[in-house]
Amino acid sequence: MRIVRPLFPRIAFLFALGAAWSVGATAQTAKVTVQHPAGAFLQAGGTRLWYESEGSGEPVIMIPGGPGDAHAVYHPFFSRLAEHHRVIYYDPFGVGKSDRAKAKSEYKFSHDVEDLEGTRKALQLPSVTLIGHSYGS
Repeated sequence: MRIVRPLFPRIAFLFALGAAWSVGATAQTAKVTVQHPAGAFLQAGGTRLWYESEGSGEPVIMIPGGPGDAHAVYHPFFSRLAEHHRVIYYDPFGVGKSDRAKAKSEYKFSHDVEDLEGTRKALQLPSVTLIGHSYGS
């Protein structure tokens, strides 16, 4: 006995997939200008990390996802927090403007944790609230 599957669901799926790809490609090519706060480098252990900070009040450190995402994924979505908090965005080791590894073996979860603690200490923050996404959570 031969089972015949309807063709319509497969065609509809391919059409939807193509439409989604088209919308995604269009969104990626659209030029969007996002205002970033002033940034600077800090030393966390032996690593030079890029960070940006806006607002004042209780500090909130934004940890990007990935690994591989830079701080820019949070702009401008979390800028409203700066009305009541100091919001700190940073590029983890190997990402954005921060230092890169000389060997792949340098990329470790423990290194990321040390850099986060080093960031807190370099900015002289006694305590912080962390907000992370994906790998950053």
